[in-house]
Amino acid sequence: MKVSINWLNKFVDVSDLDPKDIAEKLTMCGLEVDAIEEKKSLDNVVVAKVMKCGKHPDADKLSLTESSTALTLIRLSAEHLMLRKGRLSFSQR
Repeated sequence: MKVSINWLNKFVDVSDLDPKDIAEKLTMCGLEVDAIEEKKSLDNVVVAKVMKCGKHPDADKLSLTESSTALTLIRLSAEHLMLRKGRLSFSQR
């Protein structure tokens, strides 16, 4: 099971501890820690609201979407069945 430090901090104050120290303390309490993973950067991720969604004129399995971010309008071709008007989508820049 993966547990974030933010989630753990809701139950026990670990804000001043290093992740390695937290892992050692958990292991000493009988909870084995297999690995510590650093969170990945989300700098290249864009979240947008789908404003329009329609069929791609040249491909049966693709959709054309117009999505709006806080800053701009994005036009994308996508092969995603869950894209619908009003839903949030995300992609890399």
